[in-house]
Amino acid sequence: MAKKSKIARNDSRRATVERYAARRAELKEIIR
Repeated sequence: MAKKSKIARNDSRRATVERYAARRAELKEIIR
């Protein structure tokens, strides 16, 4: 069974990835 710390780390990493994905989309719009 996964440890709670590992689960929390995965959640935080997922949130960061989503945030950067949105920012990357904005940068693509600006470049285009």
